[in-house]
Amino acid sequence: MFIVTNTIQVTTAHADKMIERFRSTHTNERMTGVTGFLNFEVMHRTLPENSEVTELVVLSRWESQQDQENWTASNSFKDLHKGKKAEQPKTTKEASPVLGNTIAKYHLA
Repeated sequence: MFIVTNTIQVTTAHADKMIERFRSTHTNERMTGVTGFLNFEVMHRTLPENSEVTELVVLSRWESQQDQENWTASNSFKDLHKGKKAEQPKTTKEASPVLGNTIAKYHLA
């Protein structure tokens, strides 16, 4: 099994909207036809050291690393993520609720 996490820090004021966006676009149902996809989860917490920042962890499980890489190279993946960029404000980077993110990839031992 192959697991990918995308840990995203967002402004707490926008956290609920970001969570809903992930839940509506990355649903297990929408991913049913994707080869090797097992499941998807979104977790969140307000940072104890800064209540103005919420951390989202978007976790996906795959049968193999190759299946996950095939999906990220697909038009389906590109279309899904292009829509998110189009929804973000087009003024300045400061206007974005996303403060940063880290992607990590794991092989289940």
